[in-house]
Amino acid sequence: MPEEHVAEVLTHFGEILRHDMTVFFQHRNEIGDNKFPLKIIGWVARRFFLTTCPYENGRRVKLESGIHHNIVYLSKGRVYGFKSLLYREIQAMYPLLMFGYPSEVECVELRKEPRYKTFFAADIGSETDGLLELYKGTILNLSKSGCLVKLNHNTALNVGQSVNISFDMPTDNRQYNLMSIIRQVRRGTEKEDLGIEFQNASEEFKSQIDVVASVAEEAL
Repeated sequence: MPEEHVAEVLTHFGEILRHDMTVFFQHRNEIGDNKFPLKIIGWVARRFFLTTCPYENGRRVKLESGIHHNIVYLSKGRVYGFKSLLYREIQAMYPLLMFGYPSEVECVELRKEPRYKTFFAADIGSETDGLLELYKGTILNLSKSGCLVKLNHNTALNVGQSVNISFDMPTDNRQYNLMSIIRQVRRGTEKEDLGIEFQNASEEFKSQIDVVASVAEEAL
C-alpha cells in the first residue's frame, strides 16, 4: 500500500476548477475500491458543483446521497483530493450529480515510486477455478512497485485479483514474470486500464528500472 505522506492543504479549489475537466470519484462496493471519471459541468463558488454521473459497463452507478464521498483529480502533474457531500442526483436530459463545494483540498503524492512512460507489450495471466486466461496489453508507465496497463478489450478482472504479468525489458533483453495484484480497474466501452502492484519484484528487475530512469533523465 502507498506510504504515508504529509498532505499540502489548499484552499483555492475554485482557481483549479475548469469546465469539462475530469475528476475521479472513488467508490467502494463488494468487490473493492474503484475510480470512475466524472466531468465537471459547472459550479457556484462556495456552494456546490455539478458533474456527470458515473457509469460501469454501460450502466449508471447508483450512489447514496447525503454522505461524503472521496474525489481526486490531476492538475499540473500533481494529485489532489477532497471529501464532498453528495446532495442529490438531478434528473435532466443527462442526469447530473450535485456535490457540496469543498472548502479545501489536499495535494498528496500517492505513489511509492516514480513512474516512467513506456510502451511495452505485456501478457497478463489469471487463473480462476483451474482455468487460465491470458490477456495482451501495453504497459503505459512503469515503476519498481507497479505499472499501468492498457487493454483494447474488456475483461472479467477485478480489483484485488492476483495476476501474473510478463514483459520484455529492453534494457537487458530479458523477460520478467511478476506476480501482481490488481489495485485499480478503469473500464471504457471497449477497453480498460489496469493499475497493477508488483509482489516481491526481484532486485534484478528493480535495477533495470534505475536504467530506465537514467535514460529518461538524459532525454530531458
